[in-house]
Amino acid sequence: MFYQNPTFPSNQEYLNDEVIEKETNDKISLGSNKNKRANIYASFPNSNEIKEFSGIIDYYNDNEILINDTSNNKWYLIKKEYINYIEFLEKPNI
Repeated sequence: MFYQNPTFPSNQEYLNDEVIEKETNDKISLGSNKNKRANIYASFPNSNEIKEFSGIIDYYNDNEILINDTSNNKWYLIKKEYINYIEFLEKPNI
């Protein structure tokens, strides 16, 4: 005797909804906080250390954030996939 396996929504459908929601939330939070002072903590492949980038959020898109470190006049372009979290040094806009 054979039984049909139950059907479930495909993982791809679920993942697509989750990705869209995450990207929308990223755009809202970073978009309203451009030009705010922040510390960005990131970890990179083949490294166990977490690096801190301090400065002003200057540019952002779906893949990266550009931060201007005014203390040493350097600019850092950080891929979002490496960012652990962002600490705002002034009240963030929500």
